[in-house]
Amino acid sequence: SVQWTDLNERTILKHEEPPIVSVDNISGGVREVRASLQIAAPPATVFAVLQDVTAYKEMFKDGLKKCEIVERISDVQFVAKTEESQKFLFFTFNADSWMSITENKKELRFEYALVRSNTLRKYDASWLIVPLPREDGKRGPSEECSLRFIANIAPSIPVPSAMFNGLIEFSATGRMKRIRERCHELAKAPKPGRK
Repeated sequence: SVQWTDLNERTILKHEEPPIVSVDNISGGVREVRASLQIAAPPATVFAVLQDVTAYKEMFKDGLKKCEIVERISDVQFVAKTEESQKFLFFTFNADSWMSITENKKELRFEYALVRSNTLRKYDASWLIVPLPREDGKRGPSEECSLRFIANIAPSIPVPSAMFNGLIEFSATGRMKRIRERCHELAKAPKPGRK
């Protein structure tokens, strides 16, 4: 499981700033990815967007060709299969992966663990939703949050670091932006029964 202990406040961003994404090479060809952005939507909305993995294909049109739940292990854990085709510079990266996904609604966290893949030998990742204090000083549920992503990823074949790291950064940046866009759409949508 990936750890959050050394994330600091520089990861908190204003609503429309691009996500902060970093990719670092660690031992054995593993890359550590960290990404963060601020979203002007309640944590429950962000949780619902991340929870709906069957909608990922529509949300991540840039390269996700398929995302489906293939096995439900429990109420909070399931296995999802994804098929991706990411274009980066003049390369196309195709991947079929099966991930075990565990939801923790109390901690506003999702944990991903690689089951198998044709292109990755390691993928341990976590999404964490951090409610931000209300700016108006009032009590009650937060209307904003910071979304944080951390992952340890390693390809199953040797890939030049610059190319693989660039692809990861490109993909993480685009996906974080699309999650924020989807959350903003849902936060602005009229509530049932209200005009």
